[in-house]
Amino acid sequence: MTKSKQLFINLSTTLVGLVINTLISFGLSKYIVATIGEEAYGFVSLANSFIMYATILTVAVNSMASRFITLSMQRGEIETANKYFSSVLISNAVIIGVLIVPATVLIAWLENIINISSELVTDVKLLFFFIILNFFVSLIGGVFSVATYCTNKLHLTSLRTMESNVIKALVIVSLFVLFKPAVFYIGVATLISGSYVVLFNMRYTKQLLPDIKIKSRNFELNKIKILLSSGVWNSITNLGNVLSDGLDLIISNLAVNPATMGIVALAKTPGNVINTVMSSISNVFQPQIISFYSQNDIDGVLAETKQSMKITGVFGNIPFAYIVVFGYAFGRIWVPEVDAVLLHRLLILTFLNIFCGGVISSLYNVFTITNRVKGNAILNVGSGFLSTVLVFLLISVTNLGVYAIVGVSAFVGLLKGFLVIPVLAARCLKVPNKTFFGVIIKYFFSTAILVAILYALKCFMVIDGWIPLIISVLVSGILGVLVDYFVLFSGSDRKRFMYIFISKFKEKGNE
Repeated sequence: MTKSKQLFINLSTTLVGLVINTLISFGLSKYIVATIGEEAYGFVSLANSFIMYATILTVAVNSMASRFITLSMQRGEIETANKYFSSVLISNAVIIGVLIVPATVLIAWLENIINISSELVTDVKLLFFFIILNFFVSLIGGVFSVATYCTNKLHLTSLRTMESNVIKALVIVSLFVLFKPAVFYIGVATLISGSYVVLFNMRYTKQLLPDIKIKSRNFELNKIKILLSSGVWNSITNLGNVLSDGLDLIISNLAVNPATMGIVALAKTPGNVINTVMSSISNVFQPQIISFYSQNDIDGVLAETKQSMKITGVFGNIPFAYIVVFGYAFGRIWVPEVDAVLLHRLLILTFLNIFCGGVISSLYNVFTITNRVKGNAILNVGSGFLSTVLVFLLISVTNLGVYAIVGVSAFVGLLKGFLVIPVLAARCLKVPNKTFFGVIIKYFFSTAILVAILYALKCFMVIDGWIPLIISVLVSGILGVLVDYFVLFSGSDRKRFMYIFISKFKEKGNE
């Protein structure tokens, strides 16, 4: 199979899966808020935030595992790949053993650490228990996900993720219907769906990487040291991410109230979905970029990275433009129980990061494949520390409240993403600093045109229910794709797309 066809398969299955996962996510959040309220729903996002705090430690070992295992396999160094694989697996088991004690203490003392309504204490503790248990299962099974990555068969991962989200939705709805609604059911469903993915990844490892053998004697402390020497900077990067916007929910809980935390969690839900979309699409390109880099083909790396920037950009600027123009109607219809004006403003602030990440997210792959993550890590911690200080300062001296909590990280993220990250990525590849700014400028231009078109469209639409809302989403999406296709993408990009699609249809016709 040619590289272009494999890319088409990976990308198309990823997109189909993400559309379904997005629909499930929005439908579930609306159903959950209507059933148990926004305050209880906020604790789901808060529990996941605590998991993000824990990954600051675990990412040091795991973040670079795929890179080193893939490079070893592509170079025919099977023994080295086995040593990395077993070393990571055993290290993760040790990490789980270490984290069990603080996790137990956290759950036992949870009501003394965060603000929880008395009637929700037991429910929220059970939620944290299942979410943490799922984290442990995912951690021990994480290294097995390298199989589809190493063999560039990411469409298998997309399909299983889609199925796991369907399972999660079915479990949640079933438990809510059969028993008294409780927030911890979401934790149970998360554990079941997460275990489903891990089991399939184990199966794929046996099928796709038959040379990989799990043996305790393959454990080498030196391999962990190699991973840590690079991965520790990814841990520092994660610390920066937490400081930038990972504290929004807990600050809202402690500095304002749990109900406000719930609204912030709702405002971040669409953004989290879009971030998953962009991350998944960016990952589709990563195996091929690593392949180019392993052959010292920098031109290939640049071409593939720019292509990835444009495609992820489509999933950044279209949702951003839609939220800016139609966000009030969207929020009012999606969760009518919540203040639509407040929700719309928070959505715009959270989607500023989506807008930036749309074109920038692919550049983070450059730091990983070149194994030069130090600069980005220092930048992230610095900007994260600045965000946190500014948030507490604004909360203490102004009445901005939740707007300061959500808004500061958005504006600091814009400055970092558009002005610094492109330069750092270019320097990692030893190319001119301006290399990626051409794509970014076209991205700005395309987004401005789209926002103007959607404002014009808004004059002819009355969105007073789900059907008009869905129509507005579809029309905005089609217009956005057309604008990006002719403004963001170059003539050579369009020719490449047409070639891939025509080749695929011809192949189908000959079957």
